[in-house]
Amino acid sequence: MSLKYDAEASALVVTVVKATGLRCGDVETFNPYVKVRLLPDKQQKAKTKIVRRSVNPIFDETFTFGGVDAGRLQKRGSALHLSVFNSDAFSKDALVSELLFSLNEVDLQSQMSVSVSRPLSHGISKVIYSLMLIA
Repeated sequence: MSLKYDAEASALVVTVVKATGLRCGDVETFNPYVKVRLLPDKQQKAKTKIVRRSVNPIFDETFTFGGVDAGRLQKRGSALHLSVFNSDAFSKDALVSELLFSLNEVDLQSQMSVSVSRPLSHGISKVIYSLMLIA
């Protein structure tokens, strides 16, 4: 994912880039997507498109979480919660993996760009993202 803080708009811009090595039973019926929630309030959320038949999906989708200031995002408990699901037309979508990224790990006031690869829960899966934080 990439992160960019827009100080003028008081918005956090999040891009979900891709995930790799997702575990599934059958790749022919594996259709992943990602839900992104801004914590701690959980009211701002977004969802990527479904990528059909892929254990290494490329999403490359951008979402804007508005009405948040950098100071609030840097407080303890502020985080992005990414959940990877398998879309199933005939039953409830199954949680495949998840990642909790604490926003106080990065300086939202700086103008740096960082590439990151983080392991997801439930094994060898990982999510790839870069951090671009502009104030």
